[in-house]
Amino acid sequence: MAPWDMKGAIEKIEQVAPNAAADGRIWLTERGSSFGYGRLVVDMTALVEMRTFGCPVVFDATHSVQQPSSQAGITGGNREMVPHLMRAALAVGVDGLFIETHPEPEKAISDAANQVRLEDMASLLHEAIEIDMLRVNLSKKI
Repeated sequence: MAPWDMKGAIEKIEQVAPNAAADGRIWLTERGSSFGYGRLVVDMTALVEMRTFGCPVVFDATHSVQQPSSQAGITGGNREMVPHLMRAALAVGVDGLFIETHPEPEKAISDAANQVRLEDMASLLHEAIEIDMLRVNLSKKI
């Protein structure tokens, strides 16, 4: 869904749950969109635009690296790109991250090619915190 179309989704939710956005009950998620050659791509400007709607924005770093049907009808992916996309999303300012992890991603029932190895999560999350703190401190100076 295009980022500008999320405004309509928020409005529909608020028809049944008034003030849901203002109360922090609506979170928007960017997961990438289809591109012509079998990869999902993320438009970082979408993250910025969705934040203007007053709802927290979450970046799904592992779904964003999917390569649908790239492995004989099974969704593939490239977990090595997760840290790079995570850094970019944090730099433009997201409120949260969604990252799938598994002790042995190759044995995962779903999204095996995208999942971050559990042993790598601590360092990845420490880096995420550092980037977010840097972004917050820089934005205070601007």
